[in-house]
Amino acid sequence: MITLGGLEELVEEVPDLPIYISRGHWQAFGEHPFLASIEGANPNHWPKSFSPQLVDYEDKPVGPWKKSYQVTSDGKIVLVDTSGHVPGHLAIILYGIDLLDEEQPDGVNDNPVRALESLQKMKEFARKVEVAMLPSHDPSKV
Repeated sequence: MITLGGLEELVEEVPDLPIYISRGHWQAFGEHPFLASIEGANPNHWPKSFSPQLVDYEDKPVGPWKKSYQVTSDGKIVLVDTSGHVPGHLAIILYGIDLLDEEQPDGVNDNPVRALESLQKMKEFARKVEVAMLPSHDPSKV
């Protein structure tokens, strides 16, 4: 799941990747390519077969939001309306950093002891500094 930044390259690598866009965002920019260009989402960089899944929020409260869109059946990935930056802007809420809480390194690790130490350091840092942790792989560094 991604937003419009880096879309062309990502779809080239993962052609079946679902792309979610709020209906409000699509109505503001997808239906008006000139406005999208002004906002920096140049349609010339959209994949040729660009067909995003439009998000219609449901009456399912999440935190302060009265409506949300559940991406996964287990509810661990949820979309919410964060309009203001641009019309229909959405944010992704990810639940389930339980592996971090339980100090269980995820996946294959070349050094399990070091992986556990890294998890512990991340937790220690997060206790001392207000942070948003977004663990991920950077495709430009692979």
